[in-house]
Amino acid sequence: MANLVDDLLERPFSLRSLEEKMEVKRLGRPTPDLNITQKATGGEKRSEYTRKFNRKVYKNIWVCGCEIRNALFCFPCLLFGNSDAWCKGGVKNLGHLNALVKKHDENEKHMHNVLDLSFLGCVNLSPLLSHTCHDEKVKHNKQVEKNRYQLSKIIDSIKFNVAFELSLRGHDFIHTSENPGAIKGLIDLMSSIDNAVKVHMEDDQIFRDTSKSLKDELLDCMLEVCHDVITEEMNRSEYVAVMIDETTDSEKRQLALVFRYEKNGMPCERFWGLFDPVGQKADAITTILDLIQSTFKAAPHKIIALTYDGASVISGIQAKVRVLYPNVHYIHCYGHRLNLSVERAASQIQSARVFFLDLLGFKTFFSGPAERISTFQSVVVRRFPHATATAWNFQSRTMNVVNEFKPSLLECLSTLEKTSCSSTCNDSVELRRSLEDREFLFWLGFFYKVMPHVDRLQRLLQKRSVDAVKVNLAVLSFIQTINIIRSSIGKTDPLVTAAATPDCCKRRKLACEHTNAKEVCDRIVRDIKDRFLKLDHLEASKLMDFSKFDEYSCLFPLRELNITAQAYTMLEQRRLKTELSVLYQRSDFRNIEGAVPLLQFILTSSIQDTFPEITKLLRILVTTPMMTAEPERCFTSVDRIKTFLRNTIPHQGLSALAMLAVEKNLVANIEGFNSKVIDKFCSRKQRVDLVFRH
Repeated sequence: MANLVDDLLERPFSLRSLEEKMEVKRLGRPTPDLNITQKATGGEKRSEYTRKFNRKVYKNIWVCGCEIRNALFCFPCLLFGNSDAWCKGGVKNLGHLNALVKKHDENEKHMHNVLDLSFLGCVNLSPLLSHTCHDEKVKHNKQVEKNRYQLSKIIDSIKFNVAFELSLRGHDFIHTSENPGAIKGLIDLMSSIDNAVKVHMEDDQIFRDTSKSLKDELLDCMLEVCHDVITEEMNRSEYVAVMIDETTDSEKRQLALVFRYEKNGMPCERFWGLFDPVGQKADAITTILDLIQSTFKAAPHKIIALTYDGASVISGIQAKVRVLYPNVHYIHCYGHRLNLSVERAASQIQSARVFFLDLLGFKTFFSGPAERISTFQSVVVRRFPHATATAWNFQSRTMNVVNEFKPSLLECLSTLEKTSCSSTCNDSVELRRSLEDREFLFWLGFFYKVMPHVDRLQRLLQKRSVDAVKVNLAVLSFIQTINIIRSSIGKTDPLVTAAATPDCCKRRKLACEHTNAKEVCDRIVRDIKDRFLKLDHLEASKLMDFSKFDEYSCLFPLRELNITAQAYTMLEQRRLKTELSVLYQRSDFRNIEGAVPLLQFILTSSIQDTFPEITKLLRILVTTPMMTAEPERCFTSVDRIKTFLRNTIPHQGLSALAMLAVEKNLVANIEGFNSKVIDKFCSRKQRVDLVFRH
């Protein structure tokens, strides 16, 4: 467009074809920055000054510029001709520019040229209004409406199958195949109900064969529509957190990318896609961060958190992450922190470690031959918990079953000793001895008290709506509970009382077990404090601890404020301190528990302009993830939708399937989703049979 004026002067508009004229009109007038300067004198002292070009001159809709000739022109007169400087050589006189513009605006020929440009392409309406052309347009639009309706039904079928995690494909794609896949079966079912679909599928050659290529193209378009919506939501949010996790699928590593951001005062986690990592884990994460920077184009300050399962991996790319996003904080999954704390505390005491190995024996035994499983179900009348690779609840389900059904388990094991093969009989004897062992029963009773509190904290951490304030309060409550359990050891434990005997050796052994149990509690508390209570974002959450607002109103928490200001440099510390002082003194905020409810209260009360820094801090706390549970949920969905028939599906297609399965609520709430998918589908290959004529 910069050289359009010069091109029009070299080759007049009147010599061009209609298509070229319409293209010039579509491009519109060029408005480049020009290097026009003029020396002038003025004022009482007649001092010399320099006039420079100002883009405000383009506010007049007909003025255009030429960088090559460094002059201003009239765009309509340049096209249709005129005799003054605005059409021939251009205007460079800045001193009298307003007068020249006004004079040319009143020129009669100029007015005709403006009208000619406006009516270009629209004046000869008779062919378009002829009966033949009109009928052809109506016929075309009717066919387009039918095609889009049919394609919309195919899209509905894909959404339905993926939402219920059904396979899209069968063994082959031939129209007469006996196993064409669930989507073809669903379309056939719709054809039997909807006569319009049936007629279209029988007569139309475009969509009758719902082949692999058609479905893959539609999946790509559906993924693009979802990405557009998520990108729009992230652009409206103030901060974004990046959540990455890894799994192995069909002997291939995959990374799941999830974004977390605040939307209307609530944390929102959106799945973005699956990636095939190349090279080491650190290199793969760096590649994803580069992709985020190029496609999402987020302002550097918006990315405030990165969570990945494994601190040793992130240390290799910390420097590069800080260069790209200076405000980012690495968040180690809190669920893993809790699991590691309990596991580490138990594994360092030999008798506790032996207890969990014996407990694992119950899982292994009742996951074996069908005879063991059926005997257990007939006696206990329930299934034994399955072993999992990731011990999110640290074997607590197995512990609950063993503790609650001890008599039934003893009966089951006795039955298997008498009626089974030698290997099952030997294993049954060993497990029965464990259930009768005083030391095993002591640890079973001890951890039966501890694990419900671990599970309760674990469930809280896995909630999408959890925030740092609630986590901080929950961790402090958990530490207090573990200390209470420690103080009760050896006092009113029925298992301990039953196991105690006058034997001096056994009393010493029992006292040793009490000491070991107290040591486990101490280790859990120390590890929890080290892993949780020394984190910058949890220190920041203490500023929003509603239970201490009364205390803070008398003694302001300066240490926590300084840590928060150093961790999040986008906050203005002085203003934040003033706002917090007001917040602590007001009784209106005393009963609002958690960052999410407090942020929603501020937004619904429209007082975010009164507390801008507090609002920023709350959005940071709400955006910061506590867990990598969402990527784990994505992998679970992928495992269900990717069957043995589709192990060769490309990552782009698998990302689309995962998106439709994981974010089915998002897809259902996108207004005109099918129409947007069809528009993207049309733009890929210019499908005229899907585009309306206007």
